[in-house]
Amino acid sequence: MTADLDLPNIPTALAERFGVNVFVAGLIVSAVLIIFTVMLIGFVMRRGKGLTYGVIGCELVVVAVTVALGWMPVYVMILLILVIAVLYAGVITKTLGGG
Repeated sequence: MTADLDLPNIPTALAERFGVNVFVAGLIVSAVLIIFTVMLIGFVMRRGKGLTYGVIGCELVVVAVTVALGWMPVYVMILLILVIAVLYAGVITKTLGGG
């Protein structure tokens, strides 16, 4: 492992160190970053609706950053956005429908 490690090559260095695929190492680094961000937002905001929206917003930002760095494939971000949209479809329907 080299002494001059830059940010986009962290998954490559992790893959070389532990003998795993670079794709798997990128997903591991991305998952760790997402978990730490969600924990940080949870500690800061405590409770309420703001916590839910804060976690979702920060999670999407972190996923976008990891996609931009090349650590996570784009289809994972699209899948995550679709899952969030399906989860909140009922809430949005009730709000717009007035029921």
